[in-house]
Amino acid sequence: MWTTEWIRLREARKRELEKRNLEYEEANRPYLTRLRTLTALRDEAARWEDYEYIYKAGLRDAWKIQASTALADILGEFHPLLGDIDKLWEYKVPINTLSERFLENKNWRQATGILNAAISSYNFMNTKVQDSSIGNAIDSDLLARINHVFQAEDWTAVASLAATFVEDRFRTWAGLDQSFFGVNLMTKVLHPDTGVFPLGTVASEREGWHQFGRGFVGSCSNVDRHRIQSRDDLQRYAVGVLGAASLLLTQMRFQHGNRFFNE
Repeated sequence: MWTTEWIRLREARKRELEKRNLEYEEANRPYLTRLRTLTALRDEAARWEDYEYIYKAGLRDAWKIQASTALADILGEFHPLLGDIDKLWEYKVPINTLSERFLENKNWRQATGILNAAISSYNFMNTKVQDSSIGNAIDSDLLARINHVFQAEDWTAVASLAATFVEDRFRTWAGLDQSFFGVNLMTKVLHPDTGVFPLGTVASEREGWHQFGRGFVGSCSNVDRHRIQSRDDLQRYAVGVLGAASLLLTQMRFQHGNRFFNE
C-alpha cells in the first residue's frame, strides 16, 4: 500500500515538472530559439578550427553570412560584434601555405570568441538589471554610474553613459591624458604588441580583444554621445551596449586589475 502511494506521488510530481518545463519552453520559445542559433554558430566555428584547409574553403563565407545575419536579427544591426564578424578573413596570402593555414585557424578561433561574446550579450539583454544575480554580474562601478538612468528607462542615456564610462576607465587605468579617446585610445591600451594593457593570452585573443574594443567605441561610443537615437528597439540596444561595456571592464579588471595607475 505504502509503495503504491509513493509511486503514484512520484508520477504525479514527474507530470507536474514536465508540465512546468513545457510552459517554460513555450513562454521562452523565441529566446531559446535565438540562443540555440547563436550556440550552433559558435560550435560550428569551434569545429572547423584545425581542420585541413580544403574542407573549409567553401564554409567560411557561408558561416560569415549566417553569423552576420543572425547577430543583426538577434542583437541588433548596430551591435559592435557585427563589425568584428566583418573583419574576419580580411587577408591575402598564397593558398595552401603554412601562413594561410595559420591565419585560417586564427580567424576560426576569433569567430568562436565573437559568438561566445554574442551569447553572453544576448543573455544579458534578456535579464533585468535590477535582479540581484545580474546586478552582481555587471561591473559594479558601471552599474553605479548608469543605474539612475536605467531605472528611469532613459535608454539613450544608458548607452551613452556606458560607452563614456569605458573610455574614462581605460584612459585613467592606463595613465593617459584627455588627448587619447575613441579608437585611438583603444589601440593605445589594447594593441596586441604595443598596448599598455593588451587583453588575452595568445596573439589571436589579443587581436580579438583589440578589435572588439575599437569596434565598441567606434560603433557605440561615437553614435550615442553625438546624437539621440530614435529606434523601436532602443531599450534592447541600450542593454546590449551595457553588456558589451561590462565585458570589456570585467576582462580588464581580471587581467590587469593589480597594475592600474589609479588603484
